[in-house]
Amino acid sequence: MLFLDNTTSVPLWQSAWDALIGYFTVARLLSIGKTVLAVVLIYFAARLARRLAERTLARWVASRQTLPPGDPRHGRAATLADLLGSMARYTIFLVALVMMLQQVGINASALLAGAGVVGLAVGFGSQALVSDLISGFF
Repeated sequence: MLFLDNTTSVPLWQSAWDALIGYFTVARLLSIGKTVLAVVLIYFAARLARRLAERTLARWVASRQTLPPGDPRHGRAATLADLLGSMARYTIFLVALVMMLQQVGINASALLAGAGVVGLAVGFGSQALVSDLISGFF
């Protein structure tokens, strides 16, 4: 059996176990439980928000089905619904991720700043594509 030193007869595993038990106090366990509960609630709220966004867009597209068959607004509605659905999905995901990181104790301000810079670069890079997309709608 491994011992800490020759003067005590406490096994090394017993000392490590005591240190581990001392680390997980009731207050710390409650704090961890509260954090896990908050993260789980954020996850389910994000799923609910995504589902609501999808249903809202599906209703909007269904309301456009009453248009005459040859109307070009059918294609526009479907394209816009896909575009808005993707935007909603990514926005909900990123907001939920930032909220979860904050609950865990990670400062998300650097992540948000980096996402802003990347979004700006992508926006400038796809400016012609977006203008062609928008001109196709109107």
